[in-house]
This record gives sequence, structure tokens and C-alpha cells, in this order.
Amino acid sequence: MNKALAIVVLTLVGITTFAAKFGNNTISTIPAATVACSKDGKTIYVTTDSGEVIKSDDGGSSFSKLSGFGTNTVGAIGAISVACSSDGDTVYICTGAAQIIKATDGGRNGLRSFGALKGTGSRYIADVAATTISCSGDGKIVFTTSKNGKLFVSTDGGDRFKAL
Repeated sequence: MNKALAIVVLTLVGITTFAAKFGNNTISTIPAATVACSKDGKTIYVTTDSGEVIKSDDGGSSFSKLSGFGTNTVGAIGAISVACSSDGDTVYICTGAAQIIKATDGGRNGLRSFGALKGTGSRYIADVAATTISCSGDGKIVFTTSKNGKLFVSTDGGDRFKAL
């Protein structure tokens, strides 16, 4: 199957969806929220409207769901935004609780790969309540926006954020 058939993007009334082929050869229409990819385009992360994170390691020919993400499963974490380094191994996700979580193994073990970054989340009024995220190619510089419209930056891989 060629890549043109594997990813079909549709925009209908402001909703962007694409057809994703999963490893078991099922094709699902996915409502995409955000997307991030590695420099070579082989590793792709997509957050969905239902808070899931799906990943492709083959440039979009097939996808798999990262376990532990979504809003329809008890105990799962809802993802709203994703960013990754140029090699695709360092992954940052903003959660529905406005927290930033980070993995350095490409999320190979689903949610278990991720650790929460200190000072992020909606319970930290004075700190970062993240809604969107972006990072540099090496994953060390991270920009995030907050629910109250502030822009924050970290130059140490998310260990400390400061408002701009």
C-alpha cells in the first residue's frame, strides 16, 4: 500500500480527520487535533479529539495507539497537544489537566514512558498550565502556551519554565 492511500486528510466543517491504517490492517477515520513529526518524517505523533495519541514509525503507512491515553477509558490521560524532537525520541504532551509530560524513548511503553514535568498543570496557578507545546530539534528548548494566554520557555528540556 502506498503512502497516498494510507493517509487521507479531510476537512469537513472545521473538523480535520484522516484515515489511519493500524497494524492489524484495520483502517479508522481519526479526528486529528495536533500532529508532530521527526525531521525525516518517519516518526509521526497525532493527538485525537478524544485525547488519544497515535504513532507511526513508518512515515504514516501504519499507526498504533500509545496505551494509557484517551478520554473514553477509565484511568487514561487525555492528550491535547504533542511535540517531538527531530529524531522522534523526545516527546512532550500537554494533557487535559494542563500538565506537560515527557518521554525520551518515543513513548514505546505508552503512558508508562512519560513523566510529569514539575510546575506544570492546572493546579499550579502561578506556574505553567499548558495548552499547546513545541520544542527544538534536540528537544531541549520547549515553548508552551497557558490557558491564560501566557507564553513560557524552558531551555533545559522542561526542568524549569519561565514566562516570556
